[in-house]
Amino acid sequence: MVSRTRTLIEQMLSAAEASVTEGERRLEAQRERVAGLEKAGRAAEQSRRLLKIMEQTQVLQLGHIAMLKRDLNQPDYAVPLPYRPPPSPPSEWRDEPPSLPE
Repeated sequence: MVSRTRTLIEQMLSAAEASVTEGERRLEAQRERVAGLEKAGRAAEQSRRLLKIMEQTQVLQLGHIAMLKRDLNQPDYAVPLPYRPPPSPPSEWRDEPPSLPE
């Protein structure tokens, strides 16, 4: 793997792992918040909904980490390059393609 690409992926992996660690801390705090509201007999629907969204986000982040780890183990040619859309066709093609000569 090109070392620059590998370095970038390693940096992204480190940041993603830090986000998961922070996410776990925040999830635990939200779980405690929901439990406290429920114990006090207060409305907890919005807090439960937020907790569910936070849990879904954490699952997505874990999937991102798995993808980055997979990319680190791929040979150079297997790591996808950033997507670049194809160039726009010439303006004279936009209405219809040019006709072929007869």
